[in-house]
Amino acid sequence: MEQEKKVILLAGPTASGKSKLALQLAKNLNGEIINADSMQVYNEIFILTSRPTLQDTNIVKHHLYGFNSVKQKFSAPDFGFDADVEFPPFSWQLGNVKYRTPISKYLSKTGILPKAFTERKIIDYSDLVNGMLKRPTVTWQRFNCVSPSWDNSSRRVKGGSIFINSTPEKYGEWLRQVILKTLDKKSTDDEKIVFINAWNEWAEGNHLEPDQKWGHDYLLMTQKMLSISHEKTNKPNTANLKEDIQAPYLTKLYWTFIEKLKKHLEFLK
Repeated sequence: MEQEKKVILLAGPTASGKSKLALQLAKNLNGEIINADSMQVYNEIFILTSRPTLQDTNIVKHHLYGFNSVKQKFSAPDFGFDADVEFPPFSWQLGNVKYRTPISKYLSKTGILPKAFTERKIIDYSDLVNGMLKRPTVTWQRFNCVSPSWDNSSRRVKGGSIFINSTPEKYGEWLRQVILKTLDKKSTDDEKIVFINAWNEWAEGNHLEPDQKWGHDYLLMTQKMLSISHEKTNKPNTANLKEDIQAPYLTKLYWTFIEKLKKHLEFLK
């Protein structure tokens, strides 16, 4: 009887040692390594995606690395996956990058405007939210993801992306819309999943953990928006709610109304 083959799945944060561990395991177990990284499939971005070296691939057989050109689209079904997950921000898909006008470039050269403004992509957080919500639907299974903020300039001297004007209210409104969309579109409970990027990505200014500026506000907003999933029978009616990410006071007004309505209904009982 043929012995059943086992698969070991490795997952973890960037630069946490997954590739090194995979190589060691494959050597010890006489196994092979199969890539599941969405960027390492592209041939032209070897260094940027930290693909395994030629020396590593000579030691252990590697699969699904660098076999596709960046000029060709590649999706989850092409990879053989049943589904994929959004991973915002997609800054390269958004317009409205600030400080890219000829005047800004001139002011930067003269020293009036700091070079950091023109050497990085500075985008309003509202543009990110609106851009993500307007992404076209796909024919395969896709799980939506939201992001509280983003600033990876500490990792990149030039070319980093900074999303400005993020607030817990704007993040909460984005999360609310994604939750409602997920509840409406997904057929089974085990498919009703929303991802948040990220919990503690401090090096990229992208975290839900408390900080000195916002305290626990992002966590509290997450908790409030997740309460939607526990109100299936009394799901908030958003048909008349203006979906304007740039007006966070509407979110506050909306939830204040819902809370007062609940108290009123409890009083009538």
